[in-house]
Amino acid sequence: MYNAQTQTLYLSVFLAEHELYTKMKRVHKADHYSPTVKKAVKYIDEYYDEYSSLPDHAMVLAKTGVEIPKIDSIDHGIESWFTAEYPKFSLHKSLELALYKADEEVQNENYDAMEHIINSAYDVRLAFDYGIVYDEDPAQRLKDISELFGNISTGYQGIDGTVGKVNRGDLIIYAGPSGCVTYDTPVKVIRLPKI
Repeated sequence: MYNAQTQTLYLSVFLAEHELYTKMKRVHKADHYSPTVKKAVKYIDEYYDEYSSLPDHAMVLAKTGVEIPKIDSIDHGIESWFTAEYPKFSLHKSLELALYKADEEVQNENYDAMEHIINSAYDVRLAFDYGIVYDEDPAQRLKDISELFGNISTGYQGIDGTVGKVNRGDLIIYAGPSGCVTYDTPVKVIRLPKI
């Protein structure tokens, strides 16, 4: 499934689209690759660490003897495939390595260490569920915001009347001199909505 040819294809995508390399850096490990490809991976990683860029194909071939096929451009389809495929490869290889290590602990009946090794393997995952994709159904997102807008009282009529009610999940910081609400002194409000 993840033979050397597939692994060099992953490197082809990295060299064609540097942003994908930085996006996958959290799950990318040289140990996940077969010995014939690992030399190239280590060279690419070291080059990136030193120069904050990736080498070209000729440099990788000259330094490691590993030929990586060249992809001229990465379209949306290839990028979508890669962002789904590469994290799975990294997780599967991480689990495979963990099973070898865990087997030694099973032989020694060290089950706590085995459990730790397996759980650590699951850390090699990307979190795609953080934040909001703004291009994805903006109408629904704005509707959800408007339905939640200003329906919770602060508990102080003066503040509700001056500033307005708050939304669930909002972080609001009120700043003003002492007694400002009763004397109609302007209140500085920083509203940081939960979106």
